[in-house]
Amino acid sequence: MDMLYFKLELPLQSTEHVLGVQLILTFSYQLHKMSTFVMQSMAFLQSSFAIPGSQLYVNGDLRLQQKQPLSYDGLDARYNVSVINGTSPFAYDYDLTHIVAAYQERNKMWYGVFLWALVSSLFFHVPAGLLALFTLRHHKYGRFMSVSILLMGIVGPITAGILTSAAIAGVYRAAGKEMIPFEALTLGTGQTFCVVVVSFLRILATL
Repeated sequence: MDMLYFKLELPLQSTEHVLGVQLILTFSYQLHKMSTFVMQSMAFLQSSFAIPGSQLYVNGDLRLQQKQPLSYDGLDARYNVSVINGTSPFAYDYDLTHIVAAYQERNKMWYGVFLWALVSSLFFHVPAGLLALFTLRHHKYGRFMSVSILLMGIVGPITAGILTSAAIAGVYRAAGKEMIPFEALTLGTGQTFCVVVVSFLRILATL
């Protein structure tokens, strides 16, 4: 277990008083086992006092809340985006409220793109799988082709779709832009459209 001891002392004049504390700590979070998971994370501390204080002590743990299984191999860097855009010349990007809001948005931005990619992929592959099952239902082995089509519609977005969605969200975050729902829809379905077009052209090449 890694331990962090952080002590901050500020000299004050006799006329100055401390009625509140706001502190941001940034961390580079890395896990190495079967796969490598890299993430830029943040700890936010906020406390206020009714009367002027002279000392504040905080004890806490930095925990990883895992909402989905990690990949069994490779590098997962979907959250390896700086919490604070240190290259920005605008004071707005260093505002505390904006930093916290952008941090929360970063954690869910990629999910909107991924969700639309998954839904649109199922929209194409489920009818194709049912059509293959209906037309090849009497074939000894051909009827199992529908299963492979359905797996393509699910496994594709879950594997490659996560990486491309995270890359798109990383570009938005680095540019300091917020992603509206329509953009998530367009970028998610656009990925599926490109896959369908490429797959169709490859099928034509084999005919």
